Amino acid sequence: MVKKLEIDALLFIIFGAFVGTFLVTYVKSQPVQFHSSAAAPDNFAAAPALATPAPSVAPVSQTLVQKPTSQPLPTTVPTKMPSLAPIVSLLPVTSTTSQISPDGNQVVTIKTIQNRDATQTDEIFTANMTQPLYSLTLNTTESLSIPFNTWEPTNKYFFLQENSVEGEKILVFQTDGQPFANGKSYLSLTDAFNQYGSPDALDAATGWGGYDEIVINTKASDGSQGSSYWYELPEGAIIPLATKF
Repeated sequence: MVKKLEIDALLFIIFGAFVGTFLVTYVKSQPVQFHSSAAAPDNFAAAPALATPAPSVAPVSQTLVQKPTSQPLPTTVPTKMPSLAPIVSLLPVTSTTSQISPDGNQVVTIKTIQNRDATQTDEIFTANMTQPLYSLTLNTTESLSIPFNTWEPTNKYFFLQENSVEGEKILVFQTDGQPFANGKSYLSLTDAFNQYGSPDALDAATGWGGYDEIVINTKASDGSQGSSYWYELPEGAIIPLATKF
């Protein structure tokens, strides 16, 4: 009986040794795996094994731009603007009047300059003249005008009319600007007629009755038409006419 137990024990030991050897051999043949209790990041677990690395992105600056706080503007009390003085032009005011001759070959021009002393200066030009052939200064109640029939038929002479409180005055000029025999730049038809001593008053110089002759009409003392005269150039003589113009 004892011998049988010894044989059984020996068989059990041999069997156990065999099983142990088998288990050791089996365990060694399996790959070694490591396990961690730490959770893997989401992006690491989801990314494929050979994914192309994402390009680097510059970090967003954490510096915040402070918006300036609005400050109330200082209040100012508007001051009353001083009244501005009127602007006075330093340049003289000028104007011109002209009259062309019937044949279109000549023109007379009056350039009027308003002076700062409330007077005016009238400068007289004819065609192609750069300097006035005559100028005179008048006050505000006077003026110089060009009659429509100012030109002598050959353009040798022209006459102007000066208007003043004393009445009208007829001035006769040579177109070339040369003085007359008495040395004056013009002849006064009005002065010549007053010196003649007519019983009638000078009414108007109506124009040219021919070469070198200006027609003068007069007015009688009762207001009716008086005698007619010629003013003859260049002498400046007064010639009575039998016919009234």
